[in-house]
Amino acid sequence: MGEYLTPEMVSKLLHIGMNKTYKLFKIKGFPAVKIGNQWLVEGEDLRRFLSEYNGSQIALE
Repeated sequence: MGEYLTPEMVSKLLHIGMNKTYKLFKIKGFPAVKIGNQWLVEGEDLRRFLSEYNGSQIALE
């Protein structure tokens, strides 16, 4: 099992605000899990998800 990242960690890693980070976590197909009130995503799953969008834009409206 790899390292799990919180939304705060993802926000800092991707240099985006928390509002956009939470929108990212709620995108259909995003590899996150919610345990209680805490969202988590495995680091490797995040890398894989972002690589699928390489060269394109992820709409977070």
